Amino acid sequence: MSERVTVKLRNPNPLFEQWLIEWRDKAIQNNSKMQNCFGKALESLRKYPLPLQSGRDCKLLKGFGEKLCSMLDKKLTEYNKSLNNNAGAGELVKRKSSINSREYVPQWRSGAYAILIALYEKSLDPTYCGYMFKIDIIKGGQHMSDKSFIKPDPGSFYTAWSSMKTLLDKNLIIKKSSPAKYSLTDEGVALAHKLYRTRNDQVTAVSDSDCNIEKKASKVKKTKTINKCADKQSEVVKSNLNKMVYNESEITASPVTVPQEETFIFSPYTFDILLLVDKQETTGNSSGPLENATLTELAHLNVPFESRHLKVGDYTWISRHKETNQELVLPYIIERKRMDDLGSSIKDGRFHEQKFRLKQCGIQNVIYLIESHGSNTHVGLPIMSLYQAATNTYIQDGFNIKFTDDVRGTVNYLATFTSLLENIYKSKTLVSCPKQNLSEANVNDDLVSLLTFMEFNQGASKSRDFKVQELFVRQLLQLKGMSVDKALAIVEKYPTPRLLYMAYEETTESDGENLLSALHYGEVNKKVGAVTSKVIYQLFKRTSY
Repeated sequence: MSERVTVKLRNPNPLFEQWLIEWRDKAIQNNSKMQNCFGKALESLRKYPLPLQSGRDCKLLKGFGEKLCSMLDKKLTEYNKSLNNNAGAGELVKRKSSINSREYVPQWRSGAYAILIALYEKSLDPTYCGYMFKIDIIKGGQHMSDKSFIKPDPGSFYTAWSSMKTLLDKNLIIKKSSPAKYSLTDEGVALAHKLYRTRNDQVTAVSDSDCNIEKKASKVKKTKTINKCADKQSEVVKSNLNKMVYNESEITASPVTVPQEETFIFSPYTFDILLLVDKQETTGNSSGPLENATLTELAHLNVPFESRHLKVGDYTWISRHKETNQELVLPYIIERKRMDDLGSSIKDGRFHEQKFRLKQCGIQNVIYLIESHGSNTHVGLPIMSLYQAATNTYIQDGFNIKFTDDVRGTVNYLATFTSLLENIYKSKTLVSCPKQNLSEANVNDDLVSLLTFMEFNQGASKSRDFKVQELFVRQLLQLKGMSVDKALAIVEKYPTPRLLYMAYEETTESDGENLLSALHYGEVNKKVGAVTSKVIYQLFKRTSY
């Protein structure tokens, strides 16, 4: 008995949808408020199941005003006029156009096909920012391509991503800025729209060749994914990985500087995992690295490490490609504090400033390692105050906390963690990714996006140019009782001191003192509170005289 087939009308108004997408994307690129108008109209249009004959007909839908309907009618008139002009063209022109159109249609489930649909699908998202990065296209398109975006076929140098050059040459996709941002052109949107509508069909007339339909229909759908399993030891530690603390090692090698616009990929087992130890941890009173207790213990335990100047943190891990020496930073970083140093940093204000820089460095898992100092009797502050500071760092800042008894305990922890990272990441595919597009790392993923070491270290430099928001946060952190999460919540609401000052100017003194008290911050969703709110208000009123 044959199954009953139900045919649904998909995209009943493809032209209107295409033009709204184009207008919305241009508005996004120009940072225009019209992007919200076009986005709401697009969402409303997609819910309407019937064809619309004109822009004026759209007035019955939510989000369509007189101006937008007129824009659609004007665009429709131009489109119809263009069709009439094309109909009157000579036979030679039509033949050439036909040839070109065939060249512009990629083969079904090829790299170009997957790239176009991945970009188009993303453009349908109301939150689409107008472009995609390479790593996002790979993630979104791999399941639609029979060829891997990461690994070339045996005997070949080409991957599915190689098709991007063809799409750029044919003006279907444009590439801008650094790191590279990819967007569909008007021609690309039109072609991708056609591919998208036929993506679920068994028989698809999408081909660069003149292959018959039966041959296309018999093509087996398959998806090549990078799906290598970690060994049993890795699986055991996955659930506890984010709660552990890591450190770094020492050798001496110069990091390779790679232009940030270049996206590079590490295939499984083609890289080494190294612990990086901040040079400030290895110098100081010691006369050389080998005389430093930490480095001596790391060398004794055969931990692969290097000593390098880190702009933030004391330890982190990198993956280094065995042939190219390119480096990616694994998503773990450690700030090490001896009890007496912890007390000093709280008293001189470094404590909050360092936590802020750790939160902004782009590394997902931050570990605060606190090492005992003898019997912890001369540590600058009452021991219970230090334990409270550690608790606040765990609860309010979301850092992982690790206590060790001495240097040997710290080194053992670093050695164990380095071994775990090797077991977990060696079988994964690692991809470079700019900080602003970095997604949350998951140890269960086979494809992991990571920062380059160059971007990590340059971005964490104290001497770099700071944005107004960053400086505002640093100023707020100088206030007693101000945590990083509190400061970030305030700056999210009022990005600049001027905006906060203007808000105070529009309130009475009583309301001003409580203006920030109800703001929520941190993972526990606590309120800033009346005391902190009043202190900030008084500070602003004093400085305004």
